[in-house]
Amino acid sequence: GFVLKSQPYGSNPTKYRRTNKPRKT
Repeated sequence: GFVLKSQPYGSNPTKYRRTNKPRKT
């Protein structure tokens, strides 16, 4: 569900979007 603020997330991009911008690798 949750990953490092420097890792690409695939669960809820909008959730981490508050603290981390959605970055695609």
